[in-house]
Amino acid sequence: MFTPPRVSAYWGREYGLFTKAEWQVQVREACKDKAAFDALREQYPECSNGALMEEAVAEMYRR
Repeated sequence: MFTPPRVSAYWGREYGLFTKAEWQVQVREACKDKAAFDALREQYPECSNGALMEEAVAEMYRR
């Protein structure tokens, strides 16, 4: 079973397993790939920017 690393309800911290600074670095790196971020925006048009950033980080790790 996989528990998303940033779900605060599971980990008891606002940023899950990450500190705020660690999460900000993850988001910055993931969002550098503008083409990938734009593709996620097209794939998930209903998602907020925050949700898209989480998807971008997940996608960065997937690759």
